[in-house]
Amino acid sequence: LNLLKHRAAPHPHIANMIQLLQLPTATHAILEYCGGGSLDYHLGRLKKRKREVTVVKDEVFGTIRWDSRDGMSEDDAVPLAAQLASALLHLHGLDVAHRDIKPGNVLFTDTSHQALKLCDFGFAIRCGDNRLKDRVGTLYYSAPELLSGGSYYGKQVDMWAYGALVYEMLHNRTAFHGTTQDSLENRIRTQGGHEDIDRLIAHSGKVSV
Repeated sequence: LNLLKHRAAPHPHIANMIQLLQLPTATHAILEYCGGGSLDYHLGRLKKRKREVTVVKDEVFGTIRWDSRDGMSEDDAVPLAAQLASALLHLHGLDVAHRDIKPGNVLFTDTSHQALKLCDFGFAIRCGDNRLKDRVGTLYYSAPELLSGGSYYGKQVDMWAYGALVYEMLHNRTAFHGTTQDSLENRIRTQGGHEDIDRLIAHSGKVSV
């Protein structure tokens, strides 16, 4: 069923299904090729590059220190964030929630890393504006309501995860962290945002997050 949802959602920033092969023992999906690797892999490579530190004086935010290993520049990240937002807007317009937005599920079309596609619809569900109850996805990108044990709206948890992902693009670290799973969940539930966002992200990036 999730494969059929995927096939019904062609979009320039979704890894579209080319063919669905239904065999007696299994079903195989053939997706378009994305040769640039995942966003997760790309961010990992950025951590290994030569360190360069840039200090910028900003009239609004004061002194901003940018480390080349921190993540992508805003000039690179904001267009990619817009592409991902476009893919989510398309899915949500079809009343489909992805429910596992994370760097590992975002693929670059080629090694220029200028265009991306959303993939992996294993947790996708056609939900409209109905509330959901099953807890799925990846903890670092889970919205507070997803951790509360109650019901939640699928589209809204997608947008929370989107904001966490964009933050990670810019800083190369997750927006929320804890020493244990319980402490991480508690921080997500109670913090409601990240303390560094106003200080470290300029206007264009902050609007995306």
